[in-house]
Amino acid sequence: MRDKKIVQKKVQDFLEKNSTAVIATISKDGAPEAATIFYFIEKGFQLYFMTLSSTRKYTNLLSHSKVALVVGTTDTAAMTVQIEGVAKPVTKYKEQARILMQLAEVANRGGVLWPPISKIQGKKYAVFHLSPTWIRCLQTLDTIGGPGREHVPFAQVLP
Repeated sequence: MRDKKIVQKKVQDFLEKNSTAVIATISKDGAPEAATIFYFIEKGFQLYFMTLSSTRKYTNLLSHSKVALVVGTTDTAAMTVQIEGVAKPVTKYKEQARILMQLAEVANRGGVLWPPISKIQGKKYAVFHLSPTWIRCLQTLDTIGGPGREHVPFAQVLP
């Protein structure tokens, strides 16, 4: 049996090393809609992202705050992480500025310089905070179990 703290640390590290995810939102009609986001994560799996206020994702999030998110969707990923939670707009200016600076730092780490949506001129941005209620990871390689441990591909992280 795996130690949950080890799994949580490995998942936190994986999420910190990545910066793009696919988020699924719910439209006003109840239809699922998916979009790619650029994000950064803090301790305790607190995730932040920005979007344009003209997107379907923005409209959906204002109507239905429950979301699902996946990180690590490439063929070569040793892990993917599935997250469900609640995304709420960040409305305080100082917090928005802090988050935008963090997003810039993460983007610079990967050589992107800024998230792609920041290159669109004359648009209004919105910043969101995602608090997870459920997290599970899938390991395609035994990166968590360690020597002598049984390889179980799925691991519950939260709750």
